[in-house]
Amino acid sequence: MNRGLGKFGLKMKIPRSFRMKKNLDEHIRKLLEDRPKPDYDPLAVKAIIDNGRKFSEEDRNTIFFDQKYLVGTKLANEISYTKEDLRIASGNLELKYLDKYNEVVQNCMTYLQVAEYNLGLYLSALTNKILAKEEIIVLEPNFLYGCMGAYVEKGTLIIDFDVGNNAGFCMLGGNVIVRGNADDSAGCNMTDGELIIEGCLGNNTGTSMEGGIIRVSGNIKSIASNYKNGIIIQGEEFLRE
Repeated sequence: MNRGLGKFGLKMKIPRSFRMKKNLDEHIRKLLEDRPKPDYDPLAVKAIIDNGRKFSEEDRNTIFFDQKYLVGTKLANEISYTKEDLRIASGNLELKYLDKYNEVVQNCMTYLQVAEYNLGLYLSALTNKILAKEEIIVLEPNFLYGCMGAYVEKGTLIIDFDVGNNAGFCMLGGNVIVRGNADDSAGCNMTDGELIIEGCLGNNTGTSMEGGIIRVSGNIKSIASNYKNGIIIQGEEFLRE
């Protein structure tokens, strides 16, 4: 039977509503094909978040940050991702067990504090994997994670949010720029590199700092009594050099 002919060979008229729907479907398909593709991979973002959930739930018995960082590095090496995947994922990590935030679980810290440091060190491990190949990366976290920018050795990390304690922990080089405030002990144990805080700093800035530069635009509550070496600049004033 020829297309468009009915049972008795009579020409059939295709309903206008059908033609309109077909044209609309084609128009939608063309719009979907022509629209800009996202510059991140949703599956990679999900993998980062899933491994972050795994880290935040586990590792309660590991006290030392270097050991936690190794756990984060292992999880980071399990997945493939780009800096754009990481930028998106950094604002969507999950802190589990909200009802247990005040439960003391480790070294006199609450579960919330442990999770903050765990995810901060996890993000640092993810970041340093990217900075081994890229010159700059931007994170947009949704929480004040601890140890953001830990162990940075090269490149530039920009954090577009406030950060928690120990920003720039054990920095070995490179640059960490915080477009906000940082809590206590910024620059803890750093030996090189530059930590730039565009907001204010908390107490004990430069805890056990042995080198590098801390620049802060706003106020500093206090400098650590166990500061050792390095440069701390507030505005245009050199506080330690």
